[in-house]
Amino acid sequence: GGGIYRHVRLVTLNPVHVDHWGVFVSTPEVSTKKAVVEVRANVVGKTLDTTVRHEILADGSSDVLAKGEGTHCSIELPNPMIWDLETPHLYQVKTTVSRGESVLDTVTNTFGVRTLQFSAEGFTLNGKSLRLNGVCQHSDLGPLGMAVNTRAMERQIEILKSFGCNAIRTAHNPPDPEFLDLCDRMGMLVQVEAFDVWRIGKLENDYSSLFDDWQGPIPHTRLGQEADLIVV
Repeated sequence: GGGIYRHVRLVTLNPVHVDHWGVFVSTPEVSTKKAVVEVRANVVGKTLDTTVRHEILADGSSDVLAKGEGTHCSIELPNPMIWDLETPHLYQVKTTVSRGESVLDTVTNTFGVRTLQFSAEGFTLNGKSLRLNGVCQHSDLGPLGMAVNTRAMERQIEILKSFGCNAIRTAHNPPDPEFLDLCDRMGMLVQVEAFDVWRIGKLENDYSSLFDDWQGPIPHTRLGQEADLIVV
């Protein structure tokens, strides 16, 4: 599980560009009549004459369903298709940074219109109670090894769904983007383990050697525990 086992990309950018992982999309209001899509974009090098526009598209389509402008905006999407486990309908937000007629950068992010909530009564998806039938899954592909293979990951999810599984807890690092994209498209919930160790390590060169530099202080009651991050 060590070393580089994911796709590696070299990206060249205009000095004015959308930051890496710089667009965050959420759906704070959801109904079958309309959804409010909130878009936050971090644009590096933005000046007063820089324009940031957002277009909501049906996934795989060029038809613009709604528009918004600015680094932080709320867009009303009429009659949305709701994402759930049986019908994982997806949309895209196309973010364009321009100056006058010149397009400086374009980034597309996929999202689903849905609500998730944890409470004392359990978990709800789109307002309906849902039992999580999940597994803890490492990122390896069995005898195929650790190297990312999109079809092999898709096959794993297909098999898990045939067992009645609807949720996956990853281990022990953030999963590769291809895996999360497959789960979105195939109707699988994901709980991401951010990293395996905190300050108490398992190996000499594991993440515990870098934890203080990157994470800062944490309550002593949590030392050594694994950290989970819920992906919504």
